[in-house]
Order: sequence, then structure tokens, then C-alpha cells
Amino acid sequence: MLIKCPECKNDISDKAIACPKCGYVLSMKSAKKIYKAKRLRLPNGFGRITKITNKNLRKPYRAMVTVGTDSNGKPVGKILKPEGYFATYNDAYKALMDYQRKPYDFADLLTVEDVFNKWYEEHVTNTSKSHANLIKSAWNYCLPIKNEEIRYVKPSQLKFILDNGSRIDSKGKEVPIPLNMKANVKALFLGVFGYALERDLVDRNIAKDISVGKDAEKKIRAARKPHTNYTDDELKILWDNENNLFVAAILIQCYSGWRPGELFDMELSNVDLDNWTMTGGNKTDNGKNRMVPIHSKIRHLVKRSFELAKKNRLKRLIVIEKTGKIINPLGRTMMRRMESELLPEGVSRDHRWHDGRVTFVSLAKKYGVDEYAIKRLVGHSIDDITEKIYTVRDFEWLRSEIEKII
Repeated sequence: MLIKCPECKNDISDKAIACPKCGYVLSMKSAKKIYKAKRLRLPNGFGRITKITNKNLRKPYRAMVTVGTDSNGKPVGKILKPEGYFATYNDAYKALMDYQRKPYDFADLLTVEDVFNKWYEEHVTNTSKSHANLIKSAWNYCLPIKNEEIRYVKPSQLKFILDNGSRIDSKGKEVPIPLNMKANVKALFLGVFGYALERDLVDRNIAKDISVGKDAEKKIRAARKPHTNYTDDELKILWDNENNLFVAAILIQCYSGWRPGELFDMELSNVDLDNWTMTGGNKTDNGKNRMVPIHSKIRHLVKRSFELAKKNRLKRLIVIEKTGKIINPLGRTMMRRMESELLPEGVSRDHRWHDGRVTFVSLAKKYGVDEYAIKRLVGHSIDDITEKIYTVRDFEWLRSEIEKII
């Protein structure tokens, strides 16, 4: 027999414990009996309840409210506020039902830090570890607004951070935002507020309304040293010192073209010593998961690094020796610090880690490697429709092209 729901007036079964449309509980007495034997399923779009099992919590049941959808149409959840954790499933269920009867503007409760954490969680899955660390460094300058409700943050607040931001270092001292960090902070703002806009948490991306300033941009560009390739004389010195694991890392990059982050993040599982290939890439759609042949000149270097990493139970390919131990480098920052003591005499200390990639492209052009092969090897986009869509190139063609470099 059908009856009317007292809340939404929809037709429902008289045996129903709760309305499937609005969640209104018809009989708490009957509900409590069934709760003991069976948990009620939440209606679609109401949220979800999960039990946290890996921690000894007094209130292990977490109630999540659906606040929107992502670019793939999947629901985006947020912990129910002001109370999101409950001692029993029933308590969490009741709290979600109470919210659905009288929904409040959930976006008003989301802080900048809330949105940053969600954006960061999704963003870092498609970026390198070194870039993820750079994002964390930029976030340290944004802490003054972390507890602000994101809907009410003003462009002037973001501009103030760019102009006057600072962080507290490990010694408790206040460190002003450096010039070269401002562009990273601006990029973080664009990402976080763009993420919020996609989920209807804000009306517009206010980060687009601010800039680091023309004078600052000029100073940033002037402070950056131009990329330069290793000269023939420098390459000869590097080859003479190939037993130096630090130098070997540079040579591997010079003859493979990987970006610094791609090379440092290269895991052993992506290196095939039987077929002499390396698979990686994490920056662009054209560069992701690309397979690059290992040039014959660096095979012994790759094999040595692979075996040392495996022997020392390390996951990544590129290893260096420090204080008598074989370790994986932590990224470009640490590698830059070690240049002064590990680079052989005769090699400029002005080189940056992107210069190995520049050297690869320069060598490839010098020895007549096909232009499209170069783009495929380094992960650049190919605009020519004939080459991109209609031309089939097998992997051995790439191998024969890279071997032109001597």
C-alpha cells in the first residue's frame, strides 16, 4: 500500500522505514530494529559513510556530503560540518539525513586549505615528485589565508601575499617570499581557485585578476640563467669521469633527453635492460608514458645504476654515492648542492639540470636525427597532421634515429 511522505509528499510504501526520495525517517522505532540487523543505504547524491579502520578512533564513522562533481562527472565529497565523525553508522546516517532535510550552503564552510588539500591530492598524481615539493614550498607562503572561507577571499588578499608574503623557517625566522617563488605561488592560486570554480564553490577564478607585476616579471626573467648545452670539451671531460655516479646521471640525460624530474623519478620497473628501453614522462600529454630507446653509449651506465639501485633496495634508477652509501637523489635541489664537490674540473658550474636535455636535442640536430623523431623522443607535440595522424613509425625507427648520435 502506498502512502504520502510527510516531508516531500511523494508516494512511498507503507512498509518503508525512510523515504527513498528525501530520506525522511517514517518510524524511528522500526528503524532502530532494522539498523541493528541491516544498515540503510543512502539515496544517490546524499553522500557516503565510511568506517576508518586503520586507526583506533572513538568515532570511526565518517560522513561525507556530495558538494559537486569533477571533470569526469564523479561526485566530489566533503566531510560533514560542524561534526563529521560519529561513534556509530546510525549516528552518521541520521546526521546526513538531517542535513538533506535542510541543506545549508556547504561552500561557505570550505576554507582555502580545504580546497588546496583536495586540489593537491588530485594534482600530484599527474606531476613529478620534485614539482610536488615545489607546490608545498609555495603553499608555505599562503598560510595567512589558509583558514579563510574560499568563497570570501578577495584578490587583494592574494596580491598582498605575492607582494609581502613570508614563511617561518626551521629556526623560527621570518623569510620573505623570494622573487623566483612568486610565479609558483601565482600558479598555485590559479590551480586552487580554478579547481574551486569547476566545482561551483566560487563564482570566478580571482587569481586571474592578480599579477606578480611587470617589474617583478622582468627581474625574474633577468635572474634566470639561459639554458646552454654541454660543449664537446665538457662532454669529453664528463666521459673521462664516467665512474663518478653524479657525472653518469648527467651523461644518461645527455643521451636520452629526459626532463630532470622525469629522470630522477624513473623507477626500475620502467627500465627494460633486455630490450634497452626506458619508459616515463609526466609533464605533457605528448610526453607522458613515452618509451625511449637506451642509446648504446650509455647502456653500461644505465645497467650499473640499475644494479646498484637494486642491490641497495632502491626503487629509482638514478643513484649517487654520498658518505660511502649508494642513495637515490632527492631531486634537483640536492643535486645542485652537490655539484661543487662532484663535478670534475673543466665543467662549468653554471649549468642547470635542464641543460642535459638541451644537449641531447643539440646533438640530435648536429648528427641529423629526424625532426619528428626528436619530438617523439623528448615528448614535444607534433603539429603536422600527416606525421601525427597518418604516418606510422615503429619503435625500431626511433632506435635507429637515436643511434645517429655519436
